[in-house]
This record gives sequence, C-alpha cells and structure tokens, in this order.
Amino acid sequence: MVYYTEILNRFDFAASDMEYINSVKEEMQQYEQAFIKDVLNYLQKDAQFTAEYGKIGDKLNTDRLKSWYNALIAGKLNSSFSEFVSEFNLHQTPKGAFSGERIAELFSYIRIWVQNKLLETAECEWDYKGILQAYTKVINAAVYITMNSYVPRDKSTSHTSKMKNKILVWAEKASLITHSMLLVFLMIMTVAGVGFFIWSLWDLKDVAPDKLFVTALGSLLVLWVLIELINSEIQMLKGDKFKISIFVGVVLIAFIREVLIMTLKHDASNTKTMILMLGGILVLGVTYWMLAKSEDRAKH
Repeated sequence: MVYYTEILNRFDFAASDMEYINSVKEEMQQYEQAFIKDVLNYLQKDAQFTAEYGKIGDKLNTDRLKSWYNALIAGKLNSSFSEFVSEFNLHQTPKGAFSGERIAELFSYIRIWVQNKLLETAECEWDYKGILQAYTKVINAAVYITMNSYVPRDKSTSHTSKMKNKILVWAEKASLITHSMLLVFLMIMTVAGVGFFIWSLWDLKDVAPDKLFVTALGSLLVLWVLIELINSEIQMLKGDKFKISIFVGVVLIAFIREVLIMTLKHDASNTKTMILMLGGILVLGVTYWMLAKSEDRAKH
C-alpha cells in the first residue's frame, strides 16, 4: 500500500501541477470512451496476455477502467487514488497476469496516449509542456503505486500487513479531520479577533492618538498571526509540507506586540528589558527570514 504523503514527497506534486491538470480536465473528459477502447484494444493485441488472461472484455470491468481514467485526468494524488489503483490491481487481475514488464509496457502506452491527446488539447507550447509535466507525475505515481501494490501482493495478504495498512489509512484520515477542525477553530478565532479589534477601537476612541495607534497595531498583528495560521493549515490540507517559519513568525509577532505594550507604559525601569526584547526581535527576524528563504527554495 502506498500513502498520500509518500506520493507527494516522491513525485514533488505542487499546486501549480493541479492548476495545469484542471485547465484541460474538461477537454480530456471527452476522450474517456476512447481511452477505454484503446487500452482494451492494446491488451487484446497481446496474444500471450490474452491467453493468460482470458476474455478481456468480461474480466476487465470497463467501469473500473472508466473510474481509473477519471482519477487520472483529475490528478487525484490522494489516499483514494492510491487505494483505487491498489484494489484494482489486486482484485481485478489474476495472479501472473501482470508482470513488472507488462505493467511498464501498459503505462508506457498510456503515457504516449495521454501525450498525443494533450497535443490536440493544449492551446500553446508553453501550456503543453506544463500540462505534460503534471500528467507525467500522475502517471509515474500510478506506475509506482501499481508496482508496489501488485508485485508484493502475496506479502500484503498477511494479517499484520493488513492491520498496518488500516491503521495508517485511519491515522491519515484522523489527521485530516484534526487539521480541518483546527482550521474551523482558527476561522472562528479570526472572526472573534476582528470583533475585538473593532470593540477596542471604539472603547479607546477618547484616548490619545498615539495610544490608540499602538493598541490598534497590536491587535492587527494578532489578526495577521491568525490569518497566517489559517493559510498554513489550508496549504497543509492541500498537501504542502509543514512550515516551521510560521511558528517563528508567531513568536516574533508576540515579541513585537509586547514591545508595543511596553512603549505605552513609559516606564524607565523597563529599558533593559526593552533592549533584550529588541535583540530577541532582531534574532527572530533573521531566523524567520532564513527559514522563509529556505522553504521557498525547497518549494521551487
């Protein structure tokens, strides 16, 4: 069994790849029946395969092949895609029907087939290159999933392996639910933060302008932190890697807000603390910048 995070890490599937795939999804949908027909014809031309496999049209369910094609053109690199390819390979093909060489040959044919259809669909050469690269990642992922689900199929029938697969699938689903709940809570806190910001401005409408400005700035920084955390959760739900720089940014904002509060007190005894806080802000700022640059390079 191959899991979502392993697919993302191995094939470097980015948000831009999904944009390319979605840009031609409707056009590729029209080739659904052609895909089923061409793949079945390709398999039926293999005399040795037909002899081993029997009647292709009876055993190779066309609905399954249709679902597989829809998963392919949607670029659904997630647990469902992994489970589908694994289940298709384990239950729809008899033992010995697909060797590693046969799998490679079949996907080589599918890759060329997709490439030819994209040539008919893409509007310009630049779009074609990006779309082809994105689809190549999906097909390579499908090959990887199929090889890892079918070749060791005898091993995968053990109770221990099945239990491990179930635990990992449920753990991934639990992680998705937890992140979704956290995202909802962050959105609620952001709405509450906006309300508090408006209320605090109204409550301080009669104070000195400098105090009003500093207080408003502190509240805005808190809102900025919440928005960044929401954006981070959204990216993680989309499959992006965890960003340590987000939490460094949260600590940095907390330091800056504390300095703003200290400036309102005008307490001379806080001078040493203020200097230490400013030094901490400098260190955190440099750390945040270095982490952000490193994460940006890793992304591209």
